[in-house]
Amino acid sequence: MNKPSPDLYIGTMSGTSMNGIDVCAISMSDRTPKLIAFASYNYPPKLSAELFELIKAPSMHLDTLANSTFKLVERLHQLLSVLKASMVSVQIK
Repeated sequence: MNKPSPDLYIGTMSGTSMNGIDVCAISMSDRTPKLIAFASYNYPPKLSAELFELIKAPSMHLDTLANSTFKLVERLHQLLSVLKASMVSVQIK
């Protein structure tokens, strides 16, 4: 009988310095976290500039915020896809 694979958890983070995005995958077998994969990526310069402008803006149109949020989520999706591809030997549920 095959032993069930441990639960995997994926995390993303961008600190307040906004110099990049960290992504990781951990397993939680026996309630002990084990790092499976980790990577850190810089923001693309254009997206970084856009996000800094949003932070400084006293107000903005909702479509501007939505557009920037979409770009950020799209970048996170790309990075998580890269992380997942680097984990080909790990079974992901």
